[in-house]
Amino acid sequence: METIQITREELENIITEKVLQILSNEPEILQEAIHEAIEDICLSNAIDEGKSGEDVDPADIKKLSSGAGD
Repeated sequence: METIQITREELENIITEKVLQILSNEPEILQEAIHEAIEDICLSNAIDEGKSGEDVDPADIKKLSSGAGD
């Protein structure tokens, strides 16, 4: 395989183009990533509340773990 040299700007343009191409062809990838990020934030907030000694409603934990809100 041959080695080529490209500038940082050219590399950024190639990566940007390919990411946009993937997201336009498979939008569910971005949707799933956003969904997972929101779940992680909710879980992190619940953990922080638990650490601070504040009560966490068990129904909220059940909703998070069962995927309610999908």
